[in-house]
This record gives sequence, structure tokens and C-alpha cells, in this order.
Amino acid sequence: MSTFVPSLIRCPCGEAYRVEVANGLHISLRPDIRRQIFDGTFHKFTCPACGMPTMVDRLLSFTDFPRRQWFTIAPSNGLPWRRKWLALADESFTTAMVEQAPPMVVEWSKEMTRRLMFGLASLREKLVICDAGLDDRVVELLKIQLIRDLRDTFSPDHYFHLTVVRDAQLGFDRTHPDGMIRSFAVPREMYDELAGFAELPQLIEQAFPDGLLVDHRAMLAPEVTG
Repeated sequence: MSTFVPSLIRCPCGEAYRVEVANGLHISLRPDIRRQIFDGTFHKFTCPACGMPTMVDRLLSFTDFPRRQWFTIAPSNGLPWRRKWLALADESFTTAMVEQAPPMVVEWSKEMTRRLMFGLASLREKLVICDAGLDDRVVELLKIQLIRDLRDTFSPDHYFHLTVVRDAQLGFDRTHPDGMIRSFAVPREMYDELAGFAELPQLIEQAFPDGLLVDHRAMLAPEVTG
């Protein structure tokens, strides 16, 4: 069952209003929320006084048992503190799916795809990838290849997400030097070629050694320790 908690939003205009914010989503029972994640309206609230929208950015658990997905979504600015979030993601999964779970659920846990991600845009991207039957590890490796080929300046703060999958193309949105986010597409063959690379397992292990944080930005963001 999905869980929601009352939260207070303070708008820059001075208005304070209460909303219900999710802290746990069992998404197979809430297809309406899954649609909201895709269209960008989930956790987006409008000030009743001035109409200004506010996007809530907070820790969220996301499970889809039919699709065998267990996702932990940390705040979008949390990447530098990823060790803390990795530990939390591991602990919550072990507690809920192994230590305190009945035998049937423990068996399910062995089939779950587990991911730690940062922000709702990253969650949306993972759902796009999964629905298209792609491997998110290959997609992130493809991004690393594109960053190298584009020879642009990239930082972990740049928006660079797969947004649409077509038969012959993969569509991405990315931040440009002028700060605008624009779309571009690459041939689907680039993904297929990388997915069939003989040394793919070694590349995946090198780029994503913990298996949970599959995000090219981790190679760009210095890690805060202590």
C-alpha cells in the first residue's frame, strides 16, 4: 500500500498550504501516479494564493512487484552524499524483503531490480527505459560515450536523460551551454551495438561497481565523505 504524509509548503509569496506527499509508492496499485510521473505532475503543487508551482523533492521508495522493481529515490541534489543513500537503500531493502519478510517475499527479493536514483526526472527515465525493454546500464554507458563524442562541458548538474524510445531512435533531453534543455536523438543502432559488445560485463562492473547507482553523473560528481 502506498503511504502519504501531510506536509507544509511555504511559497515565496508568503502563503503556506498543506499537501499530501508520498513517502512510499506501491505503484502497481496506483497506475494514476505512474502516469503522473511520466507527465511531470507527480509531487507538483500549486500555491492557492499566487498560482506558483512547487515540486516536492524528497526521499521516496518505489516498488513494483509485478515488474520486480525496488527503487529508492533520494533528493535530486543528494548525489555527492551517495554513500549515505546507498547504505539506506541497502538497509531498507534488507529489512523489508529479507529479515522481516515471509519466505515467498524473500524469494521475490532475489528477482528484484534494485536501483538508487536522484530526483523524479531520474525515476521517470528509469521507467521509460524499463517499459521499452532496454537495459539502464547500457543506456548510461551510451551517455558516457556520447559525452566523450560531443566533447562538451558536462557536470553532474546537467540534465541528460533518455525521454523517448522509438523503433529507430533514442530521444534524449540535455542541458546546453545557454542553460536551455533541448532534445536530440541518436540511432537505436548505437545502443544495440553497445549492448552486444563482448566486454560489456566488464564495462558495467567498472562503471557501476555497487550495482545500485546506475548513473553516469556519479563519474562527474565528487563524493562528500565524513
